[in-house]
Amino acid sequence: MSSPLDQPLRGFLDELAARTPTPGGGGAAAVTGALAAGLVAMAARFFARRRPGDCDSGHADDELRSPLTGLVDLDARAYLAVLAL
Repeated sequence: MSSPLDQPLRGFLDELAARTPTPGGGGAAAVTGALAAGLVAMAARFFARRRPGDCDSGHADDELRSPLTGLVDLDARAYLAVLAL
C-alpha cells in the first residue's frame, strides 16, 4: 500500500472524498495536526528571527509533525485490517 502522503494534495483530497475505506477521518485528522504543527514551526522561526535571544521552538514543532504524518499510514493500515476480518 502506498502512502496517501506520497501523492499531490489534490489527489489526497479526492481520495478522502471518494467512497473508499481509506484515507478516512483518522488520516484527515493526522494531516490536519501535521499542517498545524508546520504552521506553528513557521511562525516560531519568524518570531526567532525578530527576537534572536529567544529560543526557536520551530524544532520542537518539526518533531511533532513527523509522527503525525506517520499516523496517516498507520490509520489506513489499521482500518484495512479491520475490514479484512
